[in-house]
Amino acid sequence: MQYVPGDVLHERVLSDFEFVRILEGSAFYYVNGEKFSLKPNSVVFGKPGNIEKYIWDTAVTTLHSYFHFSLETTPRDLVDICTLPHVIMDSSVMVRSIIEEIVNLLSFSNDDHNTATTITRALALLLDRYAHPLIPAGKAESELPLQIQRAAIEMRTAITEQRAATLTLGMLAEKASTTKNHLCKLFKNHTGNPPLKVLRLMQVQLALGLLVRSSLTVQEISFRCGFADPQYFSRYFKAVVGSSPKHIRNKARLGETLPDLRFPQGLNSLPSAYD
Repeated sequence: MQYVPGDVLHERVLSDFEFVRILEGSAFYYVNGEKFSLKPNSVVFGKPGNIEKYIWDTAVTTLHSYFHFSLETTPRDLVDICTLPHVIMDSSVMVRSIIEEIVNLLSFSNDDHNTATTITRALALLLDRYAHPLIPAGKAESELPLQIQRAAIEMRTAITEQRAATLTLGMLAEKASTTKNHLCKLFKNHTGNPPLKVLRLMQVQLALGLLVRSSLTVQEISFRCGFADPQYFSRYFKAVVGSSPKHIRNKARLGETLPDLRFPQGLNSLPSAYD
């Protein structure tokens, strides 16, 4: 998820739990009368009923990842979850790694029992490590071909720099140091989708986050995500997500459950700044 300098997430009341990890940039976080100055690797733990507000870095683009969840029960050996701190300023590698793993599972994995069980176990471990930090753990390297990784980084950069509308297959192939045909074959074999379809999914993923976590208009979001025509953006967004941008924003304001934007199998190793 990205914010340009000066963006603000206006005051809201959380209806569920949320973990937020700052990846790049900084932010001021206000919660229940307290103020925190967030930096890269800061982790926010939001709780139902929290009144919160974010003011993002005024000088550089801020990137963060996040996910929401609800709890019916909590592990017996965990302290009262509502007493856990709002923020850990310098989180451990383990906490950061588990957050990214859960974000990847929610975004890219199949919606099945095994995945749900894995997420539940990871969440229990995350809550325990957040409450009782231990020795950091490493993070696995990507198993995708280098050409796909290079192309994906260029996609992310193009979206961040708001030039995705002019990004072509040829440009991606050049960045990946391969031919257009070979790049298409690699993406098809590993993701089931051609490169430009994956780019579009990344744009929609960012748009979904901005609809929920910003005060930008739908037209502003369409331009921010690299769609030159807001009407085409709305049609494409609805085709992918199943609901129009305005409907998604209304659902978010009412605290209703939002759709998951799941990426094609094999994309869990791609940059996840828009989750």
